[in-house]
Amino acid sequence: MFKNVSKWFALFLCIAVISSLMLSACRIVSDESAKATIKDEQTTGAASSTETENTDPYAKKLEISWIGPGGAEIEDNNFVQKMIEEKFNVKLINKKINIHETEQINLMLNTGEMPDCGFMYSNPLDLYKKGLTRTIPRQFITEYAPNYVRELGVNPLGWKMNINPDARDEYLALIGVAANQRSHIMHSMYRADWL
Repeated sequence: MFKNVSKWFALFLCIAVISSLMLSACRIVSDESAKATIKDEQTTGAASSTETENTDPYAKKLEISWIGPGGAEIEDNNFVQKMIEEKFNVKLINKKINIHETEQINLMLNTGEMPDCGFMYSNPLDLYKKGLTRTIPRQFITEYAPNYVRELGVNPLGWKMNINPDARDEYLALIGVAANQRSHIMHSMYRADWL
């Protein structure tokens, strides 16, 4: 049982973190650009007022709270979590809520404890209309998540799911693709004031 939960946790956590990082519009600054900025600062003695102090998007650790399958049983600081935190310079905060327990989910949502991203057995349109989640423009997805776009090219049904009825070029949630099952397995949602 724990082995199966660990696999689902690892899959969901990877999807959530990678999606959130891709959708946060962070781009890695090339070493040459960073070196040029440092060299310019050393030459002039100070950074220009239009430049930020640090152009490296990974310089500041990003905290991401999330909820997902098996989340209530997830052990903090496990191997997968540590690996993702080190690779992307993030701190993952596991919400210890069972996504199958409607009362726990409702309590979390009604007390304003919506995680930054995650998966719940909730209707994405309802969460959006309540102002708890945000939409994601298709242009944003195609620009910052090219691997995800390729997966949806192979599984085009994903482009037809979770479309915002008020704006057909926006999505209420991102759909997960299980390549080994050739199916769409879940959708992840993002808090309205995040990203």
